[in-house]
Amino acid sequence: MKVDQQTIELNKQRIEDLNRNQKNYIKAREKELDGVKLFHQKRIADTKTSNELDLIDVRNTNEQKFIKENEGHQEKLTKLKENQDQLKKVLTREKEQLEGNQRESLKNINEQYQEKIIDAHYKGREKELEVNNKINETIKDFESDRNASLTKLKNKNLNTLVLAEADQKRKVNDVQNALDRELLQKRLEFTKQILDQKSLHNKKVDQITNENTWEIKQREDSHNYNLKDQQNRHAEHLKSDKAAFDEKFKKLVENQQNAINELETKLAKQTQSLKESHSNNFKHSQTVLTDPFYRITKLNPKVIEKPDSYIISIETPEHEKDKFTVSVNKRKIRFNLARRMEDRIENQDSKNNNTVYTGHRTESYTKEFHVDHILEPRNVTHKWENGQLYFKIKKA
Repeated sequence: MKVDQQTIELNKQRIEDLNRNQKNYIKAREKELDGVKLFHQKRIADTKTSNELDLIDVRNTNEQKFIKENEGHQEKLTKLKENQDQLKKVLTREKEQLEGNQRESLKNINEQYQEKIIDAHYKGREKELEVNNKINETIKDFESDRNASLTKLKNKNLNTLVLAEADQKRKVNDVQNALDRELLQKRLEFTKQILDQKSLHNKKVDQITNENTWEIKQREDSHNYNLKDQQNRHAEHLKSDKAAFDEKFKKLVENQQNAINELETKLAKQTQSLKESHSNNFKHSQTVLTDPFYRITKLNPKVIEKPDSYIISIETPEHEKDKFTVSVNKRKIRFNLARRMEDRIENQDSKNNNTVYTGHRTESYTKEFHVDHILEPRNVTHKWENGQLYFKIKKA
């Protein structure tokens, strides 16, 4: 197959154009790689700033939450103090009420005992009057008897009268003395009863006072114990809440730092992966530029005739072997190469969103030649071995 000079020049021009386009493509890819690097650096800085802002927001939120909880606890403590003041007022009122009841009871008891004393006094006076009346009646009786005796003894001699009168006076004096002694004894007994009643009353008053004082002290001790217990529980609750908040905040900071570290590691891996991908693409582009297979302008397969077949061979990389096809029509063989080159760049952001940049280029080469024998179109096999692709076509 002859090739004229114009075709050669055209192929050279095409090669130069391809080289220029490839260089421009590589420069564009390098520029795009630099842009991706800047983009990832900016994304890393933005991510760090965003994570720092999130951490600050979380910290501020937790501080506000802690302040609110502290205010709530302060309100509870204020309410407890108010309840304590109210309980103190209630205890004071109860104490005043108990003291008033005690004074009222003492007043009632005093009034009762005063009434008893007055009754006893009146009874004593009545008994004294009764005794006096008896004494007066006795005296009157004796005087009557004496008058009667005197009347009877008027005519007796004076000595007998005097003796009788003296005896009568003695008897009257004896009776008077006996009545005085009896009255004194009654007064002593009455005074003793009054003193005993007063002593019993004072003992009851002291007992009631002691009981009321003990009850008030017990209530105050119970109230102080309950108040102290509530304050201790409240302090323990505040301490527990603060410890839980500190632990939660520490874990939150650790989780946030771990997330930032994981994100930095992930971004570093993505950046390294992009670098490796771009480096591989660049190496592949360089290989394409330097590999003779990718710089061919025509097909030059070798044809070897065997007794029962034809062997067609061509040099090609293994990964390009499927891009060659052979078609047979009687004595004509068509050998074809069709390849579509694609450059692909993938970019993954922090949200796992993939961005793919692709470039395509299609090439097709065909060569036909005739043989002396008719061929079997359905009996064509191929294999790749040591950098050579072989097609075996059976003769009819």
